[in-house]
Amino acid sequence: MISLPAALMLTAGAALMAPDVAPSLVQLDRREVTRAIDAVRHALPDDWEMTEISWDVVPAGWTGAATGVLFKVEDTSLLFQHPTGDFKYHPFYRIWILPPLWEGRMEVADLDAGAPQPIQLGENDSWRLLYRTLGRNTWQDGELEIAKAMGVEPYPLTHRPEHTLDVSAMQKLFQRLHYAAGDQSARWARQIYGITELPDSIYLELLTWDERRGGEEDPTSLGRVAEIETTFLTREVLAAFPGKRSLYLRRVTNRSFSDVIVANPAKEIGGS
Repeated sequence: MISLPAALMLTAGAALMAPDVAPSLVQLDRREVTRAIDAVRHALPDDWEMTEISWDVVPAGWTGAATGVLFKVEDTSLLFQHPTGDFKYHPFYRIWILPPLWEGRMEVADLDAGAPQPIQLGENDSWRLLYRTLGRNTWQDGELEIAKAMGVEPYPLTHRPEHTLDVSAMQKLFQRLHYAAGDQSARWARQIYGITELPDSIYLELLTWDERRGGEEDPTSLGRVAEIETTFLTREVLAAFPGKRSLYLRRVTNRSFSDVIVANPAKEIGGS
């Protein structure tokens, strides 16, 4: 196994915010959020209702600051039995609205989880959106319509690796990795499973190992090796793309995954 410098064993996701960060990037404007939620309410199809709004929350299954807003829309005319048989549910979408520079880590989830955690829907200058649904929705492409109603260009993830390789972004990243890791950069060519350059962020997939042991205290950790890799790649990706606001990193193993959102301290964001 290739060892990395001890300095890279710092906890990933500990990027420090610049002192002159605009408040709108780390907290939400409640009036703006209320207007956006109303826009979604007006876009709902027949039989769909907004059934929940909660303030100052963290996305379910994530760790991070409780600075988000959750709303839930559902088709109350239908009730489905979940394939596991454990519960019944209305077709629904849960949407978490988070500040643009919100940082967080997802609890490790099985790739075949029946009730998966929230994942990225999209972002803009006002907020980042995460969403969750269990499918069988009567509102076709509802997550896309919700994003558009909120002024977000959607880039919805699924709970499977996207395996999308943006060639120009890949080249830029590997130039940085060659500088930072030298001969070890070939290792990352095997482990980087996908990369997409989005308007405000980078989406990256990393193939790694699940080394969790019984009694693991941190539910977001895949083990020591994955955390070292996370810290190293977080630093190098954000250095390779200094103009991006954040990194959305998906760590994938043969049976599980865990997502990480890290803000970019190198971006000139004070006047954004």
